[in-house]
Amino acid sequence: MPVNPYDAAHNLARALKDSQEFQRFHQLRGSVEKDPKVKDMLDDFRRRQFELQAAQVMGKEPDPTTMEAAERLGEILSQHPGVGDYFQAELRLAQLLADIQKIIAEAVEIE
Repeated sequence: MPVNPYDAAHNLARALKDSQEFQRFHQLRGSVEKDPKVKDMLDDFRRRQFELQAAQVMGKEPDPTTMEAAERLGEILSQHPGVGDYFQAELRLAQLLADIQKIIAEAVEIE
């Protein structure tokens, strides 16, 4: 009997939401974002990261000022209690999602 891909996707979504990686990320994000100053700095850091990535995708040289500001902001954020752990949890979750994407792509031979 064929498996409905939508049902499988919903099962996968539930499994991801229940995973240790997501639970840890969700917990740390909640605690870090309770501080409005830290949340604002995180939002600014994400915006700068996005600008840098967008420039790279477009084949443009990243703006050195934006790059330096993002690096400084990342260093400052990493010194805040809990933010370093949050960044690590975010990386672990991103790795989990990348691994799953790779598994799916290989299964349907998209490379």
